[in-house]
Amino acid sequence: MDCIKKEVVKVEEESKFNDEKPADSMPAASSTVPGKSRMVGFGNELSQLKDVLTVQRSSQQIVSIVGMGGTGKKISNESVDELGESDDKLEELGERLYKSLSGRRYLIVLDDMWSIELWDTIKFFFPENNNGSRVILTTRLSNVATDLHSFCIRINFLDEHESWIVFCQKAFGGEDCPPQLVVTGKKIVEQCKGLPLSITVIAGLLRAKVI
Repeated sequence: MDCIKKEVVKVEEESKFNDEKPADSMPAASSTVPGKSRMVGFGNELSQLKDVLTVQRSSQQIVSIVGMGGTGKKISNESVDELGESDDKLEELGERLYKSLSGRRYLIVLDDMWSIELWDTIKFFFPENNNGSRVILTTRLSNVATDLHSFCIRINFLDEHESWIVFCQKAFGGEDCPPQLVVTGKKIVEQCKGLPLSITVIAGLLRAKVI
């Protein structure tokens, strides 16, 4: 319920901002954040996502990203029960969201979708405007992506080389691992089994101790 309410408020605020923004206003120039880590791995998956988001297609498209848990908010099975107990409030929020999105081209991201039942409850909030709108769902469950009949992108684990790069980025700020820590560091990385979250957490703890 909270995630839907936040999405409604965000869409309404953006709509208000766009209405008030002067027609001749220019977007702010982007800048590169100093010391920001570059993305490691997932190059193929990112290319797939870019392709599906930019392809010329008028109908709404659902994109599922399937992989192990690691980051983001959880929409648990308990949330489905909670929504069922507050149908009136959910319907009100859904109606506001639907009206805010109607006639607009939108990109919605729903993180950590745990069941097809939840999607069946909220999918009517996203209107088919025939203007190329997209809805991206992330999930740990392959059957959710299958039941949605969506375009599916599967996220694989990092390989040994990629895992080591991520570890060094997080633990040593992108610098080379100190020689005396290489053997121990590679043993730690091996135990993480290519899971980015595990590597990041452990490397962060190591960095705190080194600093």
